[in-house]
Amino acid sequence: MKKSVLFLALMVLLIQSTLAFKTLEIEDEPIENVLIGSKEATFWVNLTNNGDFKDIFRISTLDIQWDIEPKQVTVNARSSNIFKFTITPFTEREPALYGVSVKFISDNDESIKDSHLFKIDVLSYENMISPTFVLPKEINSNKENLFSLNLLNDHNIHLEDIKVVLESDFFSYERELEFLPYEEIKEDFLVSFDGSIEEGQYPIKVKIFYQDEFAKEVITNMNIGYFPDVTEVRTPESSFLVERTTIVKVNEGNLISHESYEKDFTWFEKLFTYTDPKPTSIEKDGKYTYTWEFDLDSGEEVIIFIQTNYRYLVLIIILVVLLLIWLYYLTKRELTIKKKVTTIKRSKEGYSTLNIQVIIKNRSRQTLHEIKILDKLIGVTEEPNFGMIKPDSIKGEMNGVKMIWNIPILRKGEERIIYYQTRLRLKIIGNFVIPVAVAKYRLGNKIRYVRTKAIKLFS
Repeated sequence: MKKSVLFLALMVLLIQSTLAFKTLEIEDEPIENVLIGSKEATFWVNLTNNGDFKDIFRISTLDIQWDIEPKQVTVNARSSNIFKFTITPFTEREPALYGVSVKFISDNDESIKDSHLFKIDVLSYENMISPTFVLPKEINSNKENLFSLNLLNDHNIHLEDIKVVLESDFFSYERELEFLPYEEIKEDFLVSFDGSIEEGQYPIKVKIFYQDEFAKEVITNMNIGYFPDVTEVRTPESSFLVERTTIVKVNEGNLISHESYEKDFTWFEKLFTYTDPKPTSIEKDGKYTYTWEFDLDSGEEVIIFIQTNYRYLVLIIILVVLLLIWLYYLTKRELTIKKKVTTIKRSKEGYSTLNIQVIIKNRSRQTLHEIKILDKLIGVTEEPNFGMIKPDSIKGEMNGVKMIWNIPILRKGEERIIYYQTRLRLKIIGNFVIPVAVAKYRLGNKIRYVRTKAIKLFS
C-alpha cells in the first residue's frame, strides 16, 4: 500500500513538472554578451506562455553581483513575448566567462516556473583587439613605404573610442576607430623616413587605448636595408601620327640596383612600335606587356626609347588607294553602250512588237571620235521604224537585218539614245535572245570596242 501511494505521488510530481515545463518556454539570443568593465550585457529573450490564461512572470536572480532588467513580463495566453533583457554587473568583474542563472515564476501559479542560464564573457583590455602587422620584407628608407595593420574585434561587442598609435624612433601615427561586433579593420600607413638610416632591425610599436585607458602594446621589428638612389625621368613627345617616349634611369646611389620598366601595348600598337633596346620579355594577356630588366651600377644610366609610328600605315593606305584608282581608270571604258527592250506587245496571231533602245554615253574626260554602232535583228517581218536617229545603212541578212550608225563625234558626258520599233516574225516560245549591239570608237590612235549584254525574252 505504501509503495502504491509513493508511486502515485511520484507520478503526480512528474506530471506537474512536465506541465510546468510545457507551460513556460524560454529562449535567448545575445545582442551583446561580451563586457569590458561595468558595461551591461543585452539579450533578446523569447518567453512563451503555453497556458490557457494571460500571465505575469516575475524575473529574478540569486546572484547578487548582477542586476537585471526588466523584473517582470506579461505574456498573453498561448502567446510569446520577445523583449530586450539586460544584465549589468554591480562592480567591475574579473575577465572570465560567467553564467548568470535567472528565474521566471508565474504570478498566478508558482508551480509554473523555470530557470535559464545567460552566458556573459568579460574581457580584459588586452584581449579586446588583435593587431597584425603587414610590413615590406625590406624597407627602403629613401622612399615612402606602405605599412598595413590589421585589427580584429573577435568578440560580440561594439567597441567605441578605440585609439591606435603606431610609433618608432622615426615616425608616429595615430587613428581613432570604432569596431562593430566581429569586425576586422585594415589601416594603411604611408611611412616616410628622415635622414640617412643604417641597415638593420628597428622596433615598431602598436599601442591600443580604450576610452583613453591604455589597453595593449605589441612590438615587432622592421628590416631596413641598403637601397640605391635611382631616379627615373620620362619624356613623352607627340607629332603627326607619331608618339615617342624616352625613359632615363640613373643610379645616383653607391650600390648596384636591379631595375625594371613595363609598358603595355594593344596588338595594333605593337605592329607599329619600335624600341631601343629591345625588351627583355614580352607577355601576352589580352594585351602585350613589354618588360625591360637591367642592373644599374653606381653612377650608371639606362635610356629606353619607345616609338609608335603610324605614318607608314597611312602611306601604305594612300598608295593602295592610288593603285585602285589607277586600275579603275586603266580598266574602265570611256564609252558605254546599253541595249534594252522597253515595250513588248503581242498580237492575236502571236507575233510580238518590240520597242528597243540603244544608249551610248561618253564617260571620259575628252571627246571621242569616229564612233560606229552595229546592231542586228533576227526574225523581223519588216524594216524597223526608227526614231530621231536613223541608221546610216541597213543590210538585209538571212532571217534578219544589220543596222549601222556612224557618229562622228561624242563630247565629254554626252549621251545619244537610238530608238526603233520592230515586229518579230517568230512567235516567242520559251527563251528568245536579242542580239548584242557593238560600238567601235577611236581614242587617240587606239581603236576600242564595247558591247551590250545579251537580252533574253521569255514567253
